[in-house]
Formats: sequence, structure tokens, C-alpha cells
Amino acid sequence: MVVLCNCVCFAQSNTPEERLKDYQVFADVLLSKEGKLNLHIPEDSMIQFLNQLKYSLQHKNTLLEQYKLYSRTLAHIQCGHTQIHPTKDVLREWLKARNSLPFDLFMQGKKLYAVLPISEDYDAVYKGGRIVDKQKKIQHHSEVISIHHFSVDQMMDLIAPYLSADEGSIDFKYYQAGQLFDFYRHISFPFTTDSVHVQYVVANDTLEEYFLIGTAPVHTMNKRISASGVHFNENAKSVGHFSIKNDTIGYFRFRSFSAGFGRDYERFLKASFQQLRDDGITHLVVDVRGNTGGAMQYSFM
Repeated sequence: MVVLCNCVCFAQSNTPEERLKDYQVFADVLLSKEGKLNLHIPEDSMIQFLNQLKYSLQHKNTLLEQYKLYSRTLAHIQCGHTQIHPTKDVLREWLKARNSLPFDLFMQGKKLYAVLPISEDYDAVYKGGRIVDKQKKIQHHSEVISIHHFSVDQMMDLIAPYLSADEGSIDFKYYQAGQLFDFYRHISFPFTTDSVHVQYVVANDTLEEYFLIGTAPVHTMNKRISASGVHFNENAKSVGHFSIKNDTIGYFRFRSFSAGFGRDYERFLKASFQQLRDDGITHLVVDVRGNTGGAMQYSFM
């Protein structure tokens, strides 16, 4: 039903036997990875959450409902390095609900942005809509301030119970929701009206409009996520960047620590700190905004 961080896959069937089999794999993986004294909750607390999940799964649930149960259980554990991701079947069930706005949404930092659908999505997104609704557009990459009268922070408060993070950190949950924001919005608070109020910013002007809900722009999302994946992999290969600003400040930029170990990384650190000493620099900025994690940075510290 779902995929856990270390590629544990669950069956797609929805019989009681298959649901129990899925649950057992989920529980075995978590108990082998989490619940230690040096992590966030003890094993007996984890078992209590798992027992609640097992009881809930005894009832017939859709795949999307099962995903919500699993993700809420995982979020209770508060360990961001253990993640759960929707499978294609779970995403397909979300798309069939036709409960999305007629444009793509993604989060960068703590701001939400809109992306207009590409031509491959246009007919499906606006299927059955009136001409006047098809003519409603939101400017590409406009910042979205609110949806359905919920601010971004309010929406994230509703999404947060379905996302895991170390000690429940909301900042990391913003990052997790970034690429599939509308999916997490749907499982947290699905729209119950035909049209939804959206407030957004264009050239410092705050505008608002009602948009009909329908099919999510799948091809647009896939194109954006694919480009984001390429960018993510490029950052993951980088040991980091160092420079000296205004002849007085040393500046490190780390977008990822995935390559933060080994000979190349150690040579990078040695050369950077040697330059700091040679130039007599006494002020240092370490920029880790948007860092996607990786190796522990004992050597750097």
C-alpha cells in the first residue's frame, strides 16, 4: 500500500489478510529502526501507536484512507529520517477524486507558488468547465497567500499530522510538503465546494479569484518534479561552496550533506579553512538554507 524510506513495499490489495500483511511489514521495519532510548520515543509508546493502527486497519478502508492512517502513525514517532511515500495507486486514487485547483502548486521555503498547466494538461484540467472559468488564469509563479480562506501556515498546521519530522519540527514538514503540496492538502482537508477562493500576489498587488476544482495537472507536476529531481541530484553530488565576501567574511554554502564525507570533502574543508587563515578572516557565515541532509558533520564542526 505504501513505500517506506528504505524501499519496503506494501501490497496493493485491500483484503483483510493483505492489510494485516502490510501492517506487519510496517511494524517490523519501524521496531527495527526506531523506538530506541537515544531516539524520540520509547518502544512501548511506539507499540501503543502501532496497536491503534492495527485496530483501525481491521475496518475496510480505501488506499488513500490507509495511507492517512500509516502516515499519522509515523508522524507520532517524530523521526524525520524515517519517511513514508504514496505509491502510484495511492496517487491515482487522489487524482480520481478530482479535488484539485486548475494549476500546479509547490512550496519553496515557507512560500507557496502556482504553476500554470502545460498544453498536455489543459483539456483534462478544464474538462466540462464553462468558457468563463477556462479563461480564469493565475500568473505563472504567483505567490499564493491563501486557499479556501486558509493561510499557508494554517494549511501546514492541518497537513503536519501526516508528515514525520525529528521532534515534530514544522520547518522540515514545509520541505516535505513542497513537491506534492496539493496531495497533502487533499488528504488533510479535501475541498467540499465546487469552487475555491484563492488569494495571490502579482507584482506586489494582492488579487483574489474563485476557481473551479477538478483534475490536477499531472503532466505539469511531473515535469516540475523531474526538473526538481535533477537539481536535487546535482546538489547531492556537491561537497559545498566556499568564498570570501567583501574581503572580510568567509562564506560556506551547503545545499546538501550527501557528499559531506570522504577525501574530496576533506580536501575541500582543508583548502577552505587554510584560505581563512591565510587571509586573516575572523567572521564566518555557514548557509544551510534548504539543506536536504546527509552525513553527520563532525569533521566540519
